[in-house]
Amino acid sequence: TNDLINENAALKEKNATLTLKISQFSEERKNKETEIKNLEEKIKVLKVVKSIHGVGNKKSMHETKLKINEFIREIDKCLSLLNE
Repeated sequence: TNDLINENAALKEKNATLTLKISQFSEERKNKETEIKNLEEKIKVLKVVKSIHGVGNKKSMHETKLKINEFIREIDKCLSLLNE
């Protein structure tokens, strides 16, 4: 029985350690997901800036106008939520 008690204590300690690691990895994953979202937003902004400062071909100008319209719609949604 002493062996089982010792083994149980060791398994409880290992379980606590693994639970802590899971918590740490979960927090790290959340941070990485937030970082990815921020970087994706930066990429969007950089694409818009690039298309504005680009050569000026029709396709990039059209994409820029669409992106600006998308931003305006998002701003309008935010404003309407603030007014509620």
